[in-house]
Order: sequence, then C-alpha cells, then structure tokens
Amino acid sequence: MRRPLAAALAAQCLGILTAYYAPRAALVLWAGAGAALCLYCPAGRRAAAALAAFAFFSAGLFSMYAKERRPSAAAEFAGSVVTVSGTAKGIAVKDGYVAVTLRAEALIVPKTGERAVLRENVLVRADGLDGPQAYDLPGRLVSFTGELSLPDGRRNPGGFDYSLYLKGRGVRTILSASSGRMEAGRVRSGFLHLLSAEKGRFFGAAAPLMDKDAFGVTAGLLFGEKGFIDSSDYEEFRKTGTAHVLAVSGLHTGMLYAVIRKLFAGRRNAASTIVSAAALCCYAALSDFSVSVLRACCMIFLGMAAFHMRRRYDMLSAASLTAVVFTLADPYLVFDSGTRLSFLAAYSLGSALPWMELKLLEISDRLRSELFFSFSRAAAPAAAIYAGMTPLLVYTYMYFSPFTFLTNPAAAFIAGLLLPAGLALFAVWELFGKGILFAAGCGAANGLARSLLALCSRASSLLPSFRCPAPPLGALCCYYLLFFFFFSESRYIFWRKKAYRPLALCFAGLLAAGCALPFLFGETQSPLPWKYNEYAACFLDVGQGDCIHLRSGKTDILIDGGGSLLSNTAEKTLAPYLLKNGVRSVDAAVITHPDTDHSLGIAQLSQIMEIETVFLPEAFKDEDLSGFRCGSAALLSAGDELRAGGISLKVLWPEEGGSYVDANSASLVCLAETKGARILLTGDIPSRVEEKLAAGAFAEYLKADILKAAHHGSAGSTGETFLAACDPAAAVISCGRGNPYGHPAPRVVALLSDSDIIICRTDEDGAICLKGSKDGVMELENASGRKRWHIRREAPNIRTGPFSRR
Repeated sequence: MRRPLAAALAAQCLGILTAYYAPRAALVLWAGAGAALCLYCPAGRRAAAALAAFAFFSAGLFSMYAKERRPSAAAEFAGSVVTVSGTAKGIAVKDGYVAVTLRAEALIVPKTGERAVLRENVLVRADGLDGPQAYDLPGRLVSFTGELSLPDGRRNPGGFDYSLYLKGRGVRTILSASSGRMEAGRVRSGFLHLLSAEKGRFFGAAAPLMDKDAFGVTAGLLFGEKGFIDSSDYEEFRKTGTAHVLAVSGLHTGMLYAVIRKLFAGRRNAASTIVSAAALCCYAALSDFSVSVLRACCMIFLGMAAFHMRRRYDMLSAASLTAVVFTLADPYLVFDSGTRLSFLAAYSLGSALPWMELKLLEISDRLRSELFFSFSRAAAPAAAIYAGMTPLLVYTYMYFSPFTFLTNPAAAFIAGLLLPAGLALFAVWELFGKGILFAAGCGAANGLARSLLALCSRASSLLPSFRCPAPPLGALCCYYLLFFFFFSESRYIFWRKKAYRPLALCFAGLLAAGCALPFLFGETQSPLPWKYNEYAACFLDVGQGDCIHLRSGKTDILIDGGGSLLSNTAEKTLAPYLLKNGVRSVDAAVITHPDTDHSLGIAQLSQIMEIETVFLPEAFKDEDLSGFRCGSAALLSAGDELRAGGISLKVLWPEEGGSYVDANSASLVCLAETKGARILLTGDIPSRVEEKLAAGAFAEYLKADILKAAHHGSAGSTGETFLAACDPAAAVISCGRGNPYGHPAPRVVALLSDSDIIICRTDEDGAICLKGSKDGVMELENASGRKRWHIRREAPNIRTGPFSRR
C-alpha cells in the first residue's frame, strides 16, 4: 500500500468508534481478532500489514477506554456551589457571557468546607466580565465561585451532543459564576498571558476605529473570535457557504505561511524555517490552539522537515500522520465536527485534486488551449473541496449552497488580503501603538471587511441557498468510502489492468461497510442507507413547553411546538431536529391552546418551513393567526378525527360550542394511535376537566399506553380518578429544567410512582422517543439512547365511536 498511514488512521478510528458505541463487544472483537492473527495470519508483507492494523485498532480502542473511564473528581460535586481555582488556559467571548477554560487544581465547598484536588479542565461561564478584564485572565491563577453542573448530552434525536463536544476539549463540568465572585491572582504562564492581554488591548484599540460589523468580521477572521460577529451577518456567511473564513482554520494558517514565504522570496533556508515555525506557533497561541490551526501547522512542519531532509512530501500521508497523533492523544476529536471538516478539507485536496489536474491536462491537450488549463487549474482546488466537503457540510448545518464554488474563491481572495493586513495591523499596534499608521491600517482593514460583508450580502440575495434535510448517515458513509476509493491509486490500478471483478468487489464491500457500520454502532435503525431513524412518536425537549412529533412513513404531525419569548424555538430546536431526521415539511400542526409555550414554536416554524394545515380548538376560533404561514387553518372539537398515513388522532375535548373559564380548560385532548400504540395527549387541562372527561361520553377512549401528563405535571392536574381511567403503562412529563413553576409537582410524581407507572421526564432525560410496537411490546428510549423502557400491553377492546374524519 502506497499510503499505509491512511490505513493506520482508519484502523485507529475504527477502534475508537467501537470502544465508544459498543464497549462490551469491543473487547470480544479485539480478543477474537488477536487470536485469529496468532492462529491464521500468513507470513510476509500481509502479516506485517495485518499486525500493524491490529496494533492501531488496539491503540484507538484502549485510548478511548482510558478516556471514557477516567474519573472526574469535580463531577461528584455537580449541583453544589463550589469555589474552583486553577490556571486560566483560554477565553471565548460569547453572547452575554465569557467562557473561561480553567485548568482546575483545587475545589472547595464553602458551605461544608469539603476540599478536593483536581487535575482537569472546568469550563467557567462568567457573567459580567468586560473585554479587557477577560483577555487579562489567560495564564493567571484564577478562582471562581458558582454552581457546578454537568453539560448536556444529546437532548433531541440527531441533535448536538454538548457533553461529547466538551469532552473533546478535556472538559467534564461547567461552573456558572459571575465576575463579582472571581479572584485573579499572579501570572503563571507569561507567554500565554502576554499574547492574550495584547490581543485584548488590540481589540480595545481597533474597535472604536472600525464599523461594528467590520470589526466583528476582522476579529473572527484573524483569531476566530466569533463572539463579536452580528448574528445576522453570520447567517449570511452560512447561507453562502463562506462561514469557514470566520473560523481560524487551515486556510488561514496556509495564508500566513504563504505570506512569510513571500517575504523570504520563496527561499527555504534555516532562517525562513525558524521564522515560519515561530510565527505559526504564535498564531496557534493567539487562536487558542484551535485544532484546525494545529493540524495545518503540523502539516506545514512536516513539509518543511521533508524539504530539509530531501524527502518527498505527500499531503495525504502528512494529514494521516497528524490525525493519528491527534486522535491517539484525544480520541474524542473523532466526534468533533470542526476537526472532521478540517481534516476532510485536506483529504479532499490530497485525493481529488491530482486526478482533477490530470484530467484537465488531458482536456487542454485535446483543445490545445493553455488558457483553459490555467483557468481550470485555478478553479480545481475549489471544485475538489466542494465535492469532498458539501455532503458533510449539509449533514452538519442542514444548509445547501449550490453556488458556493462561485462565492468561495472571491471570499477566499478577500480573506487572503484581510488576514495579512490584520496581522500587520496587530504588529503595528505592538511596535508603535496608537497613531496615524494604526488608524490608517484600521481604515484599510475596515474597507476589506466591508467588501467581504458586501460580497456575502449580494451573494445571499442573488444566489439561492436553502435549508435542506441532512443526508442519512448510512448514505453519507457510503459516499465518502466510495469518494476516496474512486480517487485512490488502487482503483486506478484495477481500472488500468481491466481487473473489473476485483474492482466491483471493492465497491460492493465499501457499500456494505458504509451501510453496516452506522447500523452496528446503533446510530441508525436500518442498514438501508437511504433510511432515516423513524420514531412512531417523539416528545421533544423544548424546555418549558410541549411538542410531540408523530410520524408514519412520509406523514409528519406536530402537536404543539413549545415556545419562549427569550429565544427562537424553531431555529434553535424544531428545525434542526426535523431536518436532521429527514423532514422537509409538516403535514399538520395541531395547537392544543394558544399559550406561548405551546403555540409560539409553531408560528416561528411556519416562517422557515412549510406547514400544510394548522389546527386549533374550536374555542379559539377568533384567535389571530397572522403570525402563521400555512396552507390552511381548521378548527377541532370533541368528536373530530384526523387521519393521515398510519396516524389517527381522535379529539376528546373541548366540546363544540362550550364556554370555558380559561385557555387551559379549553385545551385539546387527543388520543393518538400510531404503529400499535395509544398515546393520550392532554395539553394543559386542569383536574376539573379531567373529571368531566372521566365521566363523559368519551371516557372509554381515555385508555392509553402512554399518557402525556397534563400541564407539565403541575399540582392542579393528573388526578387519581383520571389516572385510573387512563390506566397508562408510562407517563411523559414535558417540562424545563429548573423552571420557576416547580413542575413537575411532587404529588404528581408520587402518584405516578405509587401507581407503578413508568415516569419519563424531558427535563431529566431529554426527548422521549417511542420506537413502535411489536408483538405487544413497545420500546421507549431517550434521545441519547442511554435510557430504555419496555412496555408490554394488550390492545383494549374499544368500539369505533361517533368520530367524524377530517
């Protein structure tokens, strides 16, 4: 094999994934593979290759085992008010707070005096810190007092796993503190403190001399400080597929190295190497040692070493060696989207670009056009990156920009001017401070940043970009396995030798691997690559609110959509969840009542995703629907039934023409039947409505497998009589963590527990998903898949009833 390091990386990553997703089976697989090698492995090169693959698989396996089983001393104090002290490693300015990464050394519980010695990172969310004060912290001994908590895992299916993201940065706990409860001590790391403090002073000097938007773009492009970028500006960059220029990456590091090479007139001697290495190390420190920058720096260092050692430099081998070292040191980087995108850019260039340039040379020879070859060769890198990165970008961000290959070269050109201009401005600040030269430099940087903003704004308005569902994980795996095999030397050799049968077997094997691996690791429910995970029902975690997604085939129904006046629930939760799970549009959105925590999310979602029909209770027929964009609207009352696909929704309350004392009393109560399961959805009805239902004409339809506890489990709902009439096997309580209402009420939790009913809570478990019913057994699981409940029920014998279909 020409590039054994690529195979080594694949084996190591397979070991990491196996240890994470199937820790018990991993040891059995490792022992079996080791025994097979000892007994059946032939001698020669194949034996060496097999042993090397096994060694790297073992390295990945046991590095992940070690990380997963490493105890966190701070995690034992989660939920307590503590004082944590240590050295600040870095800061990031966020919207409303500053995130400080603290290398913690000691922990004290002020209330009890209990102490603990720490050797781990703690993420501090500090409120009230201003810019100069925040940038003065890195390198100092600092102590914070606040409440310690554990980071969230995956809260909704396909959603962002914040806990796993932080593990990749060595963080297991979060401390919420304020600047008033912080004490800054002496400087421990002079170099780190100097760079951070100078960066803060530079920002303080440049910000008044530049437009706010232009300064945000400049800060983001130079050092990855995205906290200064306006959210609407960032959204335009994302729509046009150019957001990568605002996060320091290999592109920026390559630009810096190219500028240094230009200053030395392309000479590669000891002086240029030393200056380049020093500049790149300083830039990595200024960018808080971003993985993307470190990756690019390592690859550049390998290139410089290869030149001085008179060895051939291969981009794929350099990227593979860097990835092997990085993932061995921190196996959680395999799950980090930024790391994946950074290495994928290098792999796309290293694999696809040589083939593209060869084909372009053949075409130009036929056309006998040097101009064609020059133009196409300049565009080839963008095409290679576009082909390699677009599927993963769509999977990660659920945005597709078909013309990004047009906007990216222009954006990269402007960024290529702004980056050296900004770094030169930083050097001017360090050497001369404020003055005419610094002000002139700020003006030049401001103009370039405004040009970049204008480009993205014009491209966003002229070139179409749109939200789209993420590709299924199986299809994504198949694409990349076939993509890299197509551009490999192995495929080329098979093709030239006309060895079509081995070639077909390789393609079939890679397709099988791409289908099987996500399924075996439990990330997909089906080995078919075009299949999304499909739950019969999903009680989403929307904070303090309700949202239930019913799905059967291509039919999607939402019951409520949560909502908060403090954030956009549709942008933050609903749209990412739906798109990640392959939902393009919603067939019906049923709003149980118009309270904000039930209806606002649907109104916000209707602005960015197609909703065919919105249904409201008949009691709210005069409700203003101007905030909803939908195909049609309709009213529901007791006796109505909705049928769509394999979903039936029987309305049990409110009565048509009735009058109600408040909105909660007029909430829709529906019995949903899907895939053999009966789910009673109760909105926010109080106990007096529950008693009317238990004694009314639709009492027999209250029998359910799963009950959605009314009004988020409040004390004024879920009475004993109603619970006996429903007789559920499980109850789902949808409420927000730490909500000010005390939901769920202790009485409700105790009643459900005493009735031997399984209790599932979105505040504790995240989204609750029903997989379906098979042979009378239903399986519930939370979004992370770490909790599962099994329900065995017999279908009740209930008459059809006087329901009118809608």
